[in-house]
Amino acid sequence: MTDTRLSESPAPIFILSCERSGSTLLRYIIDTHPEICSPGELHLGHLCEDLGHAVDLLSVGEVAETTNTDDRLRSVNAEVRRMVTDLMSTYARSKGKRLWCEKTPRNLGYLDVLDSVFPDAKYIC
Repeated sequence: MTDTRLSESPAPIFILSCERSGSTLLRYIIDTHPEICSPGELHLGHLCEDLGHAVDLLSVGEVAETTNTDDRLRSVNAEVRRMVTDLMSTYARSKGKRLWCEKTPRNLGYLDVLDSVFPDAKYIC
């Protein structure tokens, strides 16, 4: 079953950078865009990884009606995406914006997780 809210939600944007490279200034500039909010560093890559473990152990993964590892991983990633998208979309709406952008330099170490959870994500390098 596909959650139509996710298919209708815009792709997230991630700023990928090294520390001390001017990415915070870029985040501030992007945050001035009338449709894009960009809060401070949220470490969403790390959050997605941790949520994925919890969701797999406590909910979707344990109750999945399949023994197929790929299907189970897709279900877990879909639930993590729903959770993070709900949080970020609520924040964006509170700022009167429809898109969100996240900038945490340490997300570079979680690109595989971010790509699994948000395969449609846009990246600014």
